[in-house]
Amino acid sequence: MARKLLVMVLGILAGLMLAELVLRLTHAAPEIVPVQHGRFRLSGNPVLGYEPVPISYSGRLSPTHHYTGRSNSLGFRDIEHAVPKPEGVYRIVVIGDSIADGIYIPRTKDIFPTVMQTLLTEQGYDAEVINLSVSGYNTAQEVEMLRIMGLQFLPDLVLVAYCLNDIMRVDGGILDALLAEERARAPVNRYRAKILHRSAFYRFIRYVLLQPNQTELGGDQEIFAQSLSGNTVVESFRKLADMANQNGFDVLVVVFPNFRQLADYPYAAEHEKVRRLADANGFRYLDLLPGLQNCSSESGGRLDFDYIHPTVSGHRCIAGIITGHLAETVFNR
Repeated sequence: MARKLLVMVLGILAGLMLAELVLRLTHAAPEIVPVQHGRFRLSGNPVLGYEPVPISYSGRLSPTHHYTGRSNSLGFRDIEHAVPKPEGVYRIVVIGDSIADGIYIPRTKDIFPTVMQTLLTEQGYDAEVINLSVSGYNTAQEVEMLRIMGLQFLPDLVLVAYCLNDIMRVDGGILDALLAEERARAPVNRYRAKILHRSAFYRFIRYVLLQPNQTELGGDQEIFAQSLSGNTVVESFRKLADMANQNGFDVLVVVFPNFRQLADYPYAAEHEKVRRLADANGFRYLDLLPGLQNCSSESGGRLDFDYIHPTVSGHRCIAGIITGHLAETVFNR
């Protein structure tokens, strides 16, 4: 009996070691060790993959240092905001990717969430705009960032800055670069003291197979791992709708068009899909295409750096369109 038990134990250990080796070689387990690269670091939350880090930077612009100056204490391109919502203030939380995070725009005061704040204040509205956007995020990451960071601000409205490429992960290689650095440096896990988290086998079981739900984890940052590369929009909108119902805020989905084809626009069908999805979840909807077409014809100046990212003039136009929409549909109801 003792020999049989010893053989069984050794067999189990050998199987576990083999599983650990296979999972490490295939990178099937989510990485949770925070390695910093530019303004980003690996996140302890596998759904996010990576997250912004609070730093001040004054050097040359790059994909990982896409603006100069200081982030706020949470790492976002914004000022500090009090967690207790001031009485009588209408809070707007913006979630989005590099558009709302203002890539190619050196000064934070020129990106559309900040310009929105200026316009709302000038027009006498007691409103506060909080920008939680992160370059490269897709819809799943944006909604998860709202859950772990945004809900504490008690938003009245969540503005989803929706880009047509949000059906996929397009982060400019940020996550891959961070993972490569983590593998090269093999740092000690500073997020958790749990030795188990160093095991790929444990992380695979914990975050992929078991997939703990939010109720089980409560405020814990650890949440089930999921693919960041697939189309997460439908599922993410459903989660956002549940979140909105539970926390009592409205959702406004703002669709950003392809800037390079504003005149003879070929993607109207894609916008219509987003509108129907927003309607199905009880969200408000705003298509920026007509307003940007007007700005383009009136100004004659360039509104874009490429087909996705607006210039300073583009950000100013976008802020004006959204602010006007809010004035008509929210503040003057």
